[in-house]
Amino acid sequence: MTTTFDEVTTITPEQFERDHLRAGQPLIVRGVAASWPSARWSLADLHRDFGDRELEVQIFDDPSTRHADWRRETRTFAAYLDEMHATSGLSQYLMFVVLGKSFPELVDDVDVPPFLSPYTRGVKEEAYGIFLGPPGQGSELHYHPILWQGASQAFAISIIGKKRFRFFQPHETANLYPFPIWEGFPRKGHWSQVSENSQALFPRFAGAQPIDVVLEPGDGIYIPPHWWHSTLCLEDSLLLTLFFPGHWRYRCSPQLLPRDLTIHGIKSLLGWDKNFRGKRKRKQIQ
Repeated sequence: MTTTFDEVTTITPEQFERDHLRAGQPLIVRGVAASWPSARWSLADLHRDFGDRELEVQIFDDPSTRHADWRRETRTFAAYLDEMHATSGLSQYLMFVVLGKSFPELVDDVDVPPFLSPYTRGVKEEAYGIFLGPPGQGSELHYHPILWQGASQAFAISIIGKKRFRFFQPHETANLYPFPIWEGFPRKGHWSQVSENSQALFPRFAGAQPIDVVLEPGDGIYIPPHWWHSTLCLEDSLLLTLFFPGHWRYRCSPQLLPRDLTIHGIKSLLGWDKNFRGKRKRKQIQ
């Protein structure tokens, strides 16, 4: 039974593919971004230089029942930063703002780690997402499906502040109470019904074994598909997550793969993924 994750400061592409990518095992890489130009970012500088940028912010009308229940509103970056520590701060979250679209000037401050470069060619600017929030903010329990717009693998890097990741292994799924596929389709299909405020309502959850990881600034962690995880900002936290393609032969969960295939199949029948397929096709032609 896994109770801790491998922790390194460097790793070769061959080791990463053999021991983690193909094995479906998370990996902590300490200091992977410590020397990047992005290590010099500060919220004050970002506020000054990019405060007028308009971004989509997730709004939780009831912060006590977060899960995948949110709507989006457009705010300026300055307004979000100014309100981040107000009483309403936990009602909004800057979650997966695409770096290359919203802050293209900062793309060159971010490097793809060498062990990831064989898998990330051509996706750098599109796939880096910013997650920014105050202490107490974060994402509830969810997993990344194997069929997720072709980018089911994730590598998360803490740029500013500490952030806690709480993991549960894929075989714990029955104890984590996934939403029924048809409830809130398709958004909730990859989320747990259990939240920080509702654990007492789900008795099997007490039997699940969490694995906690705290990322310091400059640290990164590889998150394979089907590993359940939640996040919590322990300080003002800016996290970058790089999503990149995997391969269907990489290890996945027998409990969750049928769920992924069902959701993907329904979306295909409804034509909900046509825009995505069209974008990929156009990109390949160019």
